[in-house]
Amino acid sequence: MSEAPEIDEDEAGRLLIEHLGRTDVGPLELVGAGEWSQAFGFALDGRDLVVRFGRRGDDFEKDRRAAAVAAPGLPVPAVLGHGEIDGLHVAISTRARGVALESLDRAGWEAVLPHLLEALDALRATDVGDSDGRGRWVGDGVASHPSWPAYLGAVGDDGPDHRTPGWRDRLASSAVGTATFDAALARLDGLADACPPEEDAHLVHADLLNRNVLVDPATHRIDAVFDWGCALVGDHLYDLATLAFWSAWYEDLAAADVVAAATAHLTADGVVPRLADRMLACQLHVGLENLGYSAWSANAALPWIDARLASLL
Repeated sequence: MSEAPEIDEDEAGRLLIEHLGRTDVGPLELVGAGEWSQAFGFALDGRDLVVRFGRRGDDFEKDRRAAAVAAPGLPVPAVLGHGEIDGLHVAISTRARGVALESLDRAGWEAVLPHLLEALDALRATDVGDSDGRGRWVGDGVASHPSWPAYLGAVGDDGPDHRTPGWRDRLASSAVGTATFDAALARLDGLADACPPEEDAHLVHADLLNRNVLVDPATHRIDAVFDWGCALVGDHLYDLATLAFWSAWYEDLAAADVVAAATAHLTADGVVPRLADRMLACQLHVGLENLGYSAWSANAALPWIDARLASLL
């Protein structure tokens, strides 16, 4: 199941011309499509740009805000403008090129590691001190829950206002059922006291392994970190925990021992309080959220995610 619009280059070009009020737009090229939006590359005034079409304008607003607050070393493409046309939200950004982070082989992961650590450091350094709340980041800087433990514990919630409403019923009727989910949620609830203090909150991308990080294959530098629709305000370990959870899926990520290297980098200057418990809490949340989403979207990876989550218990 996908909420992304399904439009071709011709229709995208028509919408873009109407949105800009200009006809001198270069040919459009489909460069990406996900669950929530489509992206097309084009040229205008000598610049390489990307236009995205989606049904959720708040995702594009998060991209704009991330670009505005990103610390040096965190390459977030600038959002040049966004609006709405024919019932679709549209955003125009500078275009970055490269290969997806998760597509790297072992040698690629080893080469990108220093630059990935720099990007994770920049994420931690990004100032989100004006954000009200913790959890899912909203474009205006407000977050979804009063505290980080409250956000983590709410992963079991469902309802008509949920982004993927009805996921729990679909999980219950799936081949894996809810046994692993319920056990993992109970384990997560027991780790609430390990969460960092509320003042120790950072910007978290939360979706680094889904074609949202581009790497220059020549220099191995990270060229762009985009699609901030899943962004959080909370424990900075969450992005590392995401890599740890999915390292069992991406064999080259595991072989390059990226998580161990990143952990050593984090602890080089001192002890990270409750590191193991916080990593476990974040990994459990990653697994729980992906289990619910995969049930809602009928993703074929559902049994694997269930087994991976069970392995953490």
